[in-house]
Amino acid sequence: MPLHRHIPVMKDQAVNFLNVRDNLNYVDATFGYGGHSAEILKQANCNLISIDKDPSVFQYAEKLKSKYKNRFSFFPETFVNLKNVINKKKLNAVSGGIIADLGVSSMQLDDEKRGFSFMKDGPL
Repeated sequence: MPLHRHIPVMKDQAVNFLNVRDNLNYVDATFGYGGHSAEILKQANCNLISIDKDPSVFQYAEKLKSKYKNRFSFFPETFVNLKNVINKKKLNAVSGGIIADLGVSSMQLDDEKRGFSFMKDGPL
């Protein structure tokens, strides 16, 4: 369980910009704790592929998978492999859009064991 729950700062604006609609395919290239993914799935009867290589977030992906079943797929990959992930899922196209929340977030900075912060002692 995270020390501090990460809340995407502009989640509503980012997801609204996607114009999420039924029967389209979307990608969340930086799943994190799943805030954007959950909002996309809540807004429409669409399909979503989410990607994240951080093992600490896999449990959150499992929760979304149990709720949204066949509409949600998670791949423990880096977004650099996005094309390969889409091919694995056998999608004809990402017809809706892609969201990528790039950069470090509080989930990395707040946990000194992750080694992302200069403000706390941790591994490099």
